[in-house]
Amino acid sequence: MNKKLNTLKLIALSSLIFLGTVTYNNNYKATAQQNNTTSVETVEKQESNNELAVAEGEEYKGVLKSCNRSGESVTCDVLITNKKRDHSKTLYVFDKSNSYTRNSYSRIIDINGNEYPASSIKSGIKEGRGITVNFVQGVPQKVTVSFNKIPVEVNKLALLEVAGFSFKLEFRDFAISNNR
Repeated sequence: MNKKLNTLKLIALSSLIFLGTVTYNNNYKATAQQNNTTSVETVEKQESNNELAVAEGEEYKGVLKSCNRSGESVTCDVLITNKKRDHSKTLYVFDKSNSYTRNSYSRIIDINGNEYPASSIKSGIKEGRGITVNFVQGVPQKVTVSFNKIPVEVNKLALLEVAGFSFKLEFRDFAISNNR
């Protein structure tokens, strides 16, 4: 019975990590009730699989792979997978002269509520303050968001938003590594 329960837990936890959501399937719900398991265990499992956080919307799934500091610069790497049809999205950093970026720009917020807008975004050979990324259905694409002038005391983030025109993925509550 114990081996069967562990197998169900492993299958359910694998499904949960793959889906990147807190919606449990029936097997995991039963395991969670029997073992009093919480979502904290899931977050720890994601971190051990080199995933700091997962964000999922109707059309996109994002996996935060790393967020590293070098001095006052912070760089976050995200794998974004388009779950629907192939199409392009423009991702932005804040630019007060561009009306699109006033409400839809990439940023981080530290645990004290301080906001820091992104300084650049990169995907493949494209890099800048606004880039258009052609997301192919089912193919993860690496997007790197960079931030400057982040105080060295900031070591934990409440939020990373990767955003653009009609696009936003939010990653919550994770630490910045100092290994870059």
